[in-house]
Amino acid sequence: MKKSEIRKIIKEEISKHLLTEKFQSSKLAGLYSLLSGQWRGGKQMFDRMAQKKKFDWANTPDKAVKKASEGNSAHGIINVFVVTTPKKNVRDRSGWAGTVNKGLLGMTDGKTVLAMNGSIAGKRGDRAGADYNTKGIHNFKAFNEYADVVYQIDTSMIPSSADLQKSREEARHGAEALKSARDVLNSNKRRYQDALTMKAGEGGWKSARDMVKKATEALEKAITQHTAMLSKGFYASGWNSQYSAASRLYEQVMSKFQRFQEQNKSALKNKNDKYYKDRMAVTLKDMQDEFKEFMKKMQQISREKPKEIQAGW
Repeated sequence: MKKSEIRKIIKEEISKHLLTEKFQSSKLAGLYSLLSGQWRGGKQMFDRMAQKKKFDWANTPDKAVKKASEGNSAHGIINVFVVTTPKKNVRDRSGWAGTVNKGLLGMTDGKTVLAMNGSIAGKRGDRAGADYNTKGIHNFKAFNEYADVVYQIDTSMIPSSADLQKSREEARHGAEALKSARDVLNSNKRRYQDALTMKAGEGGWKSARDMVKKATEALEKAITQHTAMLSKGFYASGWNSQYSAASRLYEQVMSKFQRFQEQNKSALKNKNDKYYKDRMAVTLKDMQDEFKEFMKKMQQISREKPKEIQAGW
């Protein structure tokens, strides 16, 4: 798989799985749809509350949301008051007797009036909902009078997006580690080809060639498998650290091989000089040590249990 294909997966697949506006709760989906396009629409409200309160709307269960005809006064229950049918505002004392229009009328936590991001409104002009502040509709009691439907959201049942954000970062870092490992693999392609065409040499050359071949095949196989896994929406939390370590060890194996090959050429030219053979033996031992550590790391990577990239708000 080409480097450009991994980049495409990181950009398209990760983004597709991580950033959504889909809801597990059909009731929340209905509320979002109802408010979107209205004054101070649903997207703005959901986005701000998710950011402020770390609410994971996408994975909020349906049982956390209740459609009712009036608000719940208990603290921890977010009441979203919605007008679906325009009606006359009989609380308006200005003499104009205006109309209460469709859309978001207001939000409260129990009886406490909330701002657009779910925090307590500092003043009437900060609160979420239509602007009826000077016309008598600005508190829990008035909202109950004019709302046609109230969505009661039990905040104790809303999962936190903090864990979700952590898993998103792990998935992104893992994908980047895969790309980096592929880069290392590509940069050592010439060394790998040199190993395959190495026909003869002084002591240990077959062992050196086999280590390069096995290391390259192991890394390439793992990257291919895990890139495919990533494209299906799965990742492993250890990819970032494990692949980073494996890439460094692979680079060391290949670097030692290049040195071994250079020493091998010198040994072939100076057959009576024991110095070059001794240097080859030292380099081969170092290469074997790096190779063993690399293979251990690849085994650790293979034991990583995949996780599904969770959709979230």
